[in-house]
Amino acid sequence: MKRVLISLLVLTALSITFAKISVVVSASQLLAGIKHELVPHGALQYEKVTSSMSDGLIRVSAPSFKAFAFKQDFKATELLLDFGSPTDLVLGALFGLAKDYSYLKTISVKGIRTDLPNDEFFERVANQSDSKAEIWLGWLTCDGGSQLDQEFLSRIGIEALSADMHIKRVQQASQEEDVLFNFEVITKNLGSIDLNTKQTKDASGLFSDLSLEGLSYSENGYFKRLALICPKRDIIDESERGDLATDIMSSWVALLRDNNLRVDEGTKAVITSFMRSGGRIELALEQSLEGGADAAKPSYGWQPKDFENTLVLSLNSGDGADVRVEQYVPAPKVVNEPQLQETKALAYTDVSAESLGELIGQQVRVTMLNEKIYEGHLTVVDEHLLTIDPLDAEDSSAGKISYTLQRIELAKLEVWH
Repeated sequence: MKRVLISLLVLTALSITFAKISVVVSASQLLAGIKHELVPHGALQYEKVTSSMSDGLIRVSAPSFKAFAFKQDFKATELLLDFGSPTDLVLGALFGLAKDYSYLKTISVKGIRTDLPNDEFFERVANQSDSKAEIWLGWLTCDGGSQLDQEFLSRIGIEALSADMHIKRVQQASQEEDVLFNFEVITKNLGSIDLNTKQTKDASGLFSDLSLEGLSYSENGYFKRLALICPKRDIIDESERGDLATDIMSSWVALLRDNNLRVDEGTKAVITSFMRSGGRIELALEQSLEGGADAAKPSYGWQPKDFENTLVLSLNSGDGADVRVEQYVPAPKVVNEPQLQETKALAYTDVSAESLGELIGQQVRVTMLNEKIYEGHLTVVDEHLLTIDPLDAEDSSAGKISYTLQRIELAKLEVWH
């Protein structure tokens, strides 16, 4: 009996030792395979690979990655592959050799360090996007439209980037379920960014590329540092000056208009509040329930910009605002045919400025006290201002696509009918 127990103990010890050796070998081979997969994109290097059976971890010491596309070097102190348990570690290391990473729960990269990206990096990012980055991220700069480049980041005291990154598999794969991943990047200088992504499994069992489900940004005093370097705007009337957030938003809205774009008031309010109070701003991508475009609506003027999902923007987990982006489409040029000219009996008629609110959407011509004349469709009227979209955007000055005028400076108002 004693010999049997001793034999069992020896076999158990040998099995554990063999399992540990197998895991170490498999872990090294797994990292070698990942390194090979990344060759088209960059060079992965590291000092050594160790594993911990009790914790279900594979540790990679001093990893570094040279990104070929952006000519950027990234270094870190440690890379952790967390499988959650000893059993999943063994299975994950073995299945990982066949490029099956479904047993991997979390990837953590600690102590990431890199220099500020150079101008070529930002140019490549801009070239890969439909719109220039400064258009949509302009509200992160002093003038509402500068590029977040190396020179700008240096001005606000950021000479290098350091961060920790965590990638978490939120949901295990199965025949019926999608796989959700959470990416969290925590920087020491710029706050933290959180990305939620999804992979969808098709009928054949293959997964699609990662699609974005939502993102959030938590700032850590960024706008306070920004306020220290932003010059005051040159304005004629000091009473019109707002705070930094108001000035940046005004400049950003003007930049959007110069690029034939505009966003809704709710979106502008959320971003302005974020610039003033800080905290966490979140953008969620929800399934769109709206139907297609209204066939009866004209296909020119301000048209909704189509997105695959409904975008919802919120601040500090508060109520969200649907993001509405519109793009200006010039009206088609109409060729005046002789028979149409004969029946045309329309002309401008003088009307009282008090009737402005009743003329929204109509074609008007206004003469200002300085004798300048503006002609187009009246789109916005409030107590102090009116906005006119010109009949032909190409004829507007400086590329702008609307005129915002002071009602108090209005000398004459005419309507086309």
